[in-house]
Amino acid sequence: GEPWRVLLMPGFSAAQAVSGISGRGVGLDALNAMVSRLGGLVEIDTTPGAGLTVRLEVPRSARLPDAD
Repeated sequence: GEPWRVLLMPGFSAAQAVSGISGRGVGLDALNAMVSRLGGLVEIDTTPGAGLTVRLEVPRSARLPDAD
């Protein structure tokens, strides 16, 4: 599999410490879960020394769930 898949795993964080805005390991996991529910996919492309690109594909027919 692709090594970047670990970035989408629940609880994964590269932060050394938890702050008020980072380090909890729920950002990309939550994004991946929502995109999957909509029938889409998340892909990550990494280039050493240059960073990464995150691509989201969501079908046009996708509808967000109603808020409770």
